[in-house]
Amino acid sequence: YSSHQNDAFAANVILAGIEFITERKILNEVKTNGEYFLRKLQILAEENKYVFYPRGQGLIGITQRNADLCTDKYFFHQVLAQKKLRTISCMLIQNSNVQNFVWKNFPAILKPRFGAGSRAVKIILNQEELAHTVSLYCPLQEDFIIEDYVTGQEYGVDGAIINGEVAVTLLRKKINTPPPFCQCVGYLAVPNYSHTINMYNSVTSFLSEVISALEITNG
Repeated sequence: YSSHQNDAFAANVILAGIEFITERKILNEVKTNGEYFLRKLQILAEENKYVFYPRGQGLIGITQRNADLCTDKYFFHQVLAQKKLRTISCMLIQNSNVQNFVWKNFPAILKPRFGAGSRAVKIILNQEELAHTVSLYCPLQEDFIIEDYVTGQEYGVDGAIINGEVAVTLLRKKINTPPPFCQCVGYLAVPNYSHTINMYNSVTSFLSEVISALEITNG
């Protein structure tokens, strides 16, 4: 399937879920964008007191604010920066400021404000390349963020938050394609044993500070 076909399929699946969750109330607006439908589903779940939120049907879920924190990279950055848990520079690029946008610290990394899977993520080396790349992305009609590029090995983290406590079950060393796109194409598991216990403890300690700042107690 093409990316567009996949988005359309995902939209239909999510629409079916919305129809069921909201007692067969159908969305009037239809857009083939997975992130749009996810956020609509969150809103509908809130309005109808279903699934996503603690007060819905007695099920444990997350708040609207936490749902936004987990999907909005700029909001996520702002909250952690205020708590001094994120020290890099980060700015929002929107259609309203794209023509006059200037960034001074290169290399930088450009990414969509919403979404996952390294979609449309690119390392930018100078202002000219930034202007050119943003012009190519303008037809997408979505917000982007640009932030300082941090070098080093990337890891994925598997785990859970239970009653405010972080439990890290696995660290995964990412296998990325070369710059400028650095797409993740695989992982190498890092087992928790004597040689890696310090790494696991360090990650758990930092994530504990992060979830405390984000006010997430279960997830």
